[in-house]
Formats: sequence, C-alpha cells, structure tokens
Amino acid sequence: MSEEHLICRVATGDRSAFADLYAALSPAVYTYLLRLVGNTGTAEDLLQEVFLAVWQEAARFRGASSVKTWVFRIAHNKAVSWLRQQRPTVPLSPTLSSEHDVEEWGMSAWNIARLGEALEHLPPHQRAVIELVFGQELSYAEVATVLGCPVGTVKSRVSYALRLLRHLLRDVATEDQR
Repeated sequence: MSEEHLICRVATGDRSAFADLYAALSPAVYTYLLRLVGNTGTAEDLLQEVFLAVWQEAARFRGASSVKTWVFRIAHNKAVSWLRQQRPTVPLSPTLSSEHDVEEWGMSAWNIARLGEALEHLPPHQRAVIELVFGQELSYAEVATVLGCPVGTVKSRVSYALRLLRHLLRDVATEDQR
C-alpha cells in the first residue's frame, strides 16, 4: 500500500494504517533524528513527537510533496526546536582549502569513526543536509521541501558542509600521524 494511501486512511483515524506508516518510515526518521541530536533517548522521544504530529495533522496533508518528505519536515522541525533549546550553535570557521576529497578517503572502520566524529562538529543545518542527501538519499528538491528553503540553499549547505568535513577530517588525520 502506498504512503499516500496510508496517510489518507490515517486522516480518517485508521490505526492500522498509522501502524503501517510508522513501520515504513520510523527507521529512517529515527536514524535522521539520531544523527541530528546525537542521543538515542532524545531521538526516541522526538520520534514519538513526530508521529504524534503525523497522527494529529494527517488530515492537513495536501500532497504538495511526498508523505516521506512531509514526515521528514516534521522531524526536522522537531529536532531543530530541540537543538535550539539545548545549546547555541557555534559555527566553525576554518580555512577550507584542500585537494583531498572526502569521497576518495575510503570507508575503513577507522575512517567511519572519524567521519562520525567530524559530522558531530557540523552545525545542525549542515548536518541535516548531509544526512538527508547522503543518509536518506533524498533529492535536493526533496531536501529543500523538508528544510523549507530554496534548492540553491541546499546545494550551498551541502557544498560548505563537505568542505568543512574535508578540513575536519584532514585535521584528524594530521593529529593521528603525530
């Protein structure tokens, strides 16, 4: 059954359809939330808030985007609200010139751990676009819908985030060589 059909049934109060929609989308939404907030308990709490909002707002879904995109927008808004309440974001402003590309670095277990550490240092808006584009494989247009910003803004955030990741990963590699 399609997500669009499920959300229509959820809008009528169909609990079975809600359970199916939750089963279909919750793993990806949880992963996204976890990567944004960095805490399993908080991600679980936010996931419940997201799907409570889906249940309560299903009748307002108009189909301007996919159901998945709509749910990710709710998740994004919940995570950003939580992050704003927890701590202020202090963006890093390093020199970002490097001929090395993150994609060429490889994905050994060591590199995956370092990449996870570097992602934690990204400001939330950059971490969000990286997770949505590369983790959830949403198109730039879908990410723009989730974030409520133009496609050009998504592209620039991805570009800046990748440059910042290159810098952070280069610094980690340099420190490890010492």
